[in-house]
Amino acid sequence: MLDLKELNLQAFEKIEVILEALEIEFEDFDDNIYCKCPIHEGSDNDRGFSISREKSMWKCWTRGCEQGLGNTIFGLVRGVLTKRNGDEATFSDALRFICSTLELGNSGPKKKVSKEPSEFSKVVKIFNRQTDTSPPTQRVDELKYETPSLYFMSRGFSAKTLEHFGVGDYYNKGSDMNQRAIIPIYDSSSNLVSYMGRAIRDYIKPKFLFTKGFDKRYFLYNHNNALEKSQQTSCMFITEGQGEVWRLHESGVENVVGIFGKSITKQQRAQLLKTGITRLVILTDNDQAGRESKMKIQRELSRDFTLFFPRFNKKDIGEMSTKQIEEMILPQVEGMY
Repeated sequence: MLDLKELNLQAFEKIEVILEALEIEFEDFDDNIYCKCPIHEGSDNDRGFSISREKSMWKCWTRGCEQGLGNTIFGLVRGVLTKRNGDEATFSDALRFICSTLELGNSGPKKKVSKEPSEFSKVVKIFNRQTDTSPPTQRVDELKYETPSLYFMSRGFSAKTLEHFGVGDYYNKGSDMNQRAIIPIYDSSSNLVSYMGRAIRDYIKPKFLFTKGFDKRYFLYNHNNALEKSQQTSCMFITEGQGEVWRLHESGVENVVGIFGKSITKQQRAQLLKTGITRLVILTDNDQAGRESKMKIQRELSRDFTLFFPRFNKKDIGEMSTKQIEEMILPQVEGMY
């Protein structure tokens, strides 16, 4: 049964059909295809863009256009459609174009009626099955509190950052969230689904408390803010918690989410698959547990995404200054944020 990786391979096997449908002139040399880059403006090098059938990937040798889109067939088609139409093409636009061009979907020319499901419907079915872990609907009573959080400001985060993420301190003796720094959590559609309260005093237990009924397995922290940039770059940065998200945000990285722990759940994986991105930058903590987490993520997600593991010499991203992140992390992930 066809999945997205198999569709990518199949599309590269019939790459001439895709290129002709995109009205791209090219030269065919056995395993490789060469042409002017069809994505960026001002391309005049006839061999500045290459496609490898064997590796099922493409590369722009002059401006590195694949760094922002991903070197899959979906990134290529997205880039060309965006340039051609003037509007930002989505993963869904690319998928629809590919399936239509290869006559895998219902939008292709009708041939004889078959009771067998079309290849496009198989892709959609698998895609829906992979994402059939929809977050539970939950109503949350809104808390009234002042931002920014003085507690997190004392931990080195800027007032501007904490205001951006709606983080403040809450005092209400009649509430379980009393004397906690409050972090609102939203789903991918910006619906408030929970609050996370971080104890301000050491004697308050537990250290972290979520709104009653919240199931963190289904959600990614900052998903709503990260989604647009992630789809533009076909890349998502993965951190353990909210502090790392804030620190990367201060360093100019918008496409970053937190997984509320050290491992990505199957429900979170489904949320990532639904975005259509192809690359993940993994930034779990640099301790033994974090290294084990990286190995687990590599085993479980390497078939679905291209994974990147930037090196850094601090315990976690939250301990790093923006200058350290800009000097140590960002040069390793150019074009991904």
